[in-house]
Amino acid sequence: MEEPSVPRFAELVAASAEDAAWIRALVERLGSSSAPERALRGLVGWLDDTVGAGLVSVRMQVLVRCTVAAGLVLVRYHGWDGPHPVAITLAAAEAYARLPSEAAHDAYFAAATNSYPYGAGDGCYGMAGAGCAPGSGCRTGAGTLMCVAHEVGEAAVLEAIGRELMPWLEGADDLVLARYRAGGQKVRPDDAPKREAGS
Repeated sequence: MEEPSVPRFAELVAASAEDAAWIRALVERLGSSSAPERALRGLVGWLDDTVGAGLVSVRMQVLVRCTVAAGLVLVRYHGWDGPHPVAITLAAAEAYARLPSEAAHDAYFAAATNSYPYGAGDGCYGMAGAGCAPGSGCRTGAGTLMCVAHEVGEAAVLEAIGRELMPWLEGADDLVLARYRAGGQKVRPDDAPKREAGS
């Protein structure tokens, strides 16, 4: 298996002071001491307002990596793998995160459409009571994070996003790439509690 040439996060933002400021704002949001529901709603609205349309932008990569983090929790919670639509979308999201391209984003979008409301594909992702206006989560599909939270809890989604993003943002470990090197998507035991039988 050929090793992908993935730029380190610092290389991605080095040329853009605007993206560097955006990342600092993201890190502040991830470190928020707000109640989990409020913090996640705020993150979703902020992502929806600020990500933009660039399919291979740093901001889109962050949004997709947030979706990967939430997906790992969701797959573990339900015990899904293999041909399940959410597991397929998670694999497509990780492929995009590993080597961002328009083609990889198109594959992720198509998979996400088939696993609605997980992933950012066709469909309405607006948060409850927010409609589809900018900041609702619908424009970029960031509202998928709230959809996952309805299943596994806001705290679990926020913790997973922090666990997945912070090492990458700090230039340490790229967990998406580490899972790839280990032979594919691996869900760690601490990603989320297993769903109780009958729940």
